Amino acid sequence: SFTGRESLLAEIARRLRSDGVLAVCALRGLGSVGKTRLALEYAHRHREAYDLVAWIRAEDAGTIDADLAALAAPLGLPEAAAPEEHRRIRAVREWLESHDHWLLVFDNVVEPRTIRSYLPRNGAGHVLITSRHQSWHELARSVDVDVPSENEAAQLLLDRSGSDDADAARDLASLLGRL
Repeated sequence: SFTGRESLLAEIARRLRSDGVLAVCALRGLGSVGKTRLALEYAHRHREAYDLVAWIRAEDAGTIDADLAALAAPLGLPEAAAPEEHRRIRAVREWLESHDHWLLVFDNVVEPRTIRSYLPRNGAGHVLITSRHQSWHELARSVDVDVPSENEAAQLLLDRSGSDDADAARDLASLLGRL
């Protein structure tokens, strides 16, 4: 049920183009403008290009640790059975640094320093970040995400509701601030 945002999806793809190096792109904008949904749609549309697509809840270090450590099992790493979370995280990071064609989505990052130490030091994967924080210039290429256009917001309402009343959808979208 994804509607519109084609230019933003194309911009994300441009920002993540890399030749053998880590590429990091931050989707930044106010809350509820669709950053997470946009990241999800990008991951869905490009899943065939990646050997691994992983979603990391990045509100705090505890959820980042848990989600990264959990990747050890599906990656088939021997450390997956290690009781120490830091060993599983280190093994996942080493895997990322020795492989390419992977995508990590860090969702809802509070600020850049929250994830800096989790990023692989080398490798040729992609990192997509969603955040309300506006200053990513030292860590990532940014894509500004704003509210959908009036037409996109109305089309989303039409698609979701099954209605065909475009005027009512535009009016409702406007009342909702296109969110």
